Amino acid sequence: MRGLTTSLLMLGILGFTHTVSAEQRAEQLFHASTLSYPPYQFINEQTGEPEGLAIDVINTLFQRTFKGKVDYHFYPWKRAVMLTRSGQSDLLFNAGKNDARQQWGRYINSVLILQRYNLFKLNGRLFSVDEAFENTKDLSIAVRAGYLYGSGEFRKALDHQHFKAVVSSESTAQSVQLLLHGRVDMFVGDYLPVQHYLQQQGLSGKIDVVTLNSEPMEVLRWPTYILLSKENTSEAMSQALYNEMETMKQDGTYQSIVDRYRLPYE
Repeated sequence: MRGLTTSLLMLGILGFTHTVSAEQRAEQLFHASTLSYPPYQFINEQTGEPEGLAIDVINTLFQRTFKGKVDYHFYPWKRAVMLTRSGQSDLLFNAGKNDARQQWGRYINSVLILQRYNLFKLNGRLFSVDEAFENTKDLSIAVRAGYLYGSGEFRKALDHQHFKAVVSSESTAQSVQLLLHGRVDMFVGDYLPVQHYLQQQGLSGKIDVVTLNSEPMEVLRWPTYILLSKENTSEAMSQALYNEMETMKQDGTYQSIVDRYRLPYE
């Protein structure tokens, strides 16, 4: 038994050593793919550098775990997913969970961002939406290309064609333009990024949220995660990142990053 225990321990050490040496390739540089999604992740137009709440969390996480740096690339969401699935990127982030992605990826099972989705319409436009979306047959909606939207009532409404038309959008900016130009009656969006964009563009007075019982109608709360490609990462790496993310939440590091991005409309 002692010989077996020693052998298992040595295998674990060898496995960990292999993982660390693999992660030290290119001077511990990790390649990340995602879409531009301010204030979570975006390129600062003045500096040309990636910034945002998720960027700061990930930079801190990889520095603390591996003393590593992350190289960020921004794409349309479907391409970012494909690049990570094929191993051309080490990680995808702000990714929702589904079974298909777990076939080729390893989730860091500590929430990166908890997104809250609302419906947005033109200010002054009057219509109602019920909880089961039974009264939306005459309304068109823009949704983000490649997004999962969970398994609740909103996802069911999309699947069962409860809308007059569903238009695919690649960005918050495109969703807003579709609404302003009368192409759709409403769009679904993560509250903080939408409000961030409207504020920057001076459009806060032109667009507001759909309400239910006089309260903003929240159609989804969607936790998102870091997703590692199985092609070039290991379970040991996933576990190490999970442990460090939990430590960051316990010691206040995570919350201090969130607090830096407190916005005036929260």
